[in-house]
Amino acid sequence: MRKYTLLCLLLILTTTLTACKFLNDKNPVEDEYTQIRRTIFPMDTILNFVIQTKDEQKANEAINAATKEMDRLENMLSATIEASEVTLINNNAGIEPVKVSLETFEVIEKSLYYSEVTKGKFDITIAPLLKVYNWREGDKTKEKPPQEDIEEAKKLVNYKNVLLDKENSTVFLKHVGMEIDLGGIAKGYIIDKAVDILKDFQLEYGYVNGGGDIRFLGPKADGSPWRIGVDNPRGQGNIAIVPVEGKSIVTSGDYERFFLTEEGERIHHIIDPHTGTSAKYAQSVTVLAQNATIADILSTSLFMFPAEESINLAKLFGVEVFIIAIDGEIAMTEGMENIVTLTQ
Repeated sequence: MRKYTLLCLLLILTTTLTACKFLNDKNPVEDEYTQIRRTIFPMDTILNFVIQTKDEQKANEAINAATKEMDRLENMLSATIEASEVTLINNNAGIEPVKVSLETFEVIEKSLYYSEVTKGKFDITIAPLLKVYNWREGDKTKEKPPQEDIEEAKKLVNYKNVLLDKENSTVFLKHVGMEIDLGGIAKGYIIDKAVDILKDFQLEYGYVNGGGDIRFLGPKADGSPWRIGVDNPRGQGNIAIVPVEGKSIVTSGDYERFFLTEEGERIHHIIDPHTGTSAKYAQSVTVLAQNATIADILSTSLFMFPAEESINLAKLFGVEVFIIAIDGEIAMTEGMENIVTLTQ
């Protein structure tokens, strides 16, 4: 399922589009850092690298290496790239298993694990349902797809019909017409791999922000945490601020990609695989996790449960969650309560 979140707003002063000088307040003589900022456009989204470093050349080399790796992974994992391994799997649905790279196998295997533990709420075989809705940017008023089309697409959605052969590294979709879409996990996974490369270059301060899926290397260079604003889904500005260092934060919401029917029903892009319609329990779900892969998966999955059940699942997975329920009520894990600042 493709995710279009971009719900977290960085509250940091990144200042310029390329690089800028700033001083560490604690030690302005010895701790002078340069802030490197680079924007690229992978995975159908805007992605920013921001690095605070004393070695600009090393930082730029690291970003170049991370960008190259992201391109390589996207070319394997995207369902919209004709030559990708995912497209090859989809084209051979019901025909024959497809041998894939270790990375593609790993992402699909992890997806199926989370499908199982979320009782099928996270399901990479949701692609036929997403096609029925035909999401388009800027199209805010249209009608729901015919129910018969939804029901027909639902017949093809079942993660249990994705067959993995680890020994031969193959993936097989049991039925003709099945398709997988790794949009609910691939962006987080690719961002994590990019951060791994930045760390290999001994970079400690900065982040990678891919359309709201954000993974941090650590704190800021002055030792303070980064501060992330959570949008108010039905109002202006931020409803809360979350301090983050060395982790990942991702928000999914019902207000980034949606349309209203003539009856005023909000139809958004987070589709429940069980009902075939937009998830109804939340306006937004923010997940703070150790890495972007998990935050990416759970920000979507927890959207499909009542708040109390989402919090219990968050505890099970060892992540923190901030939920704005469909009625506007706020719920969160205890760990989130200890760090979040409500602003409205």
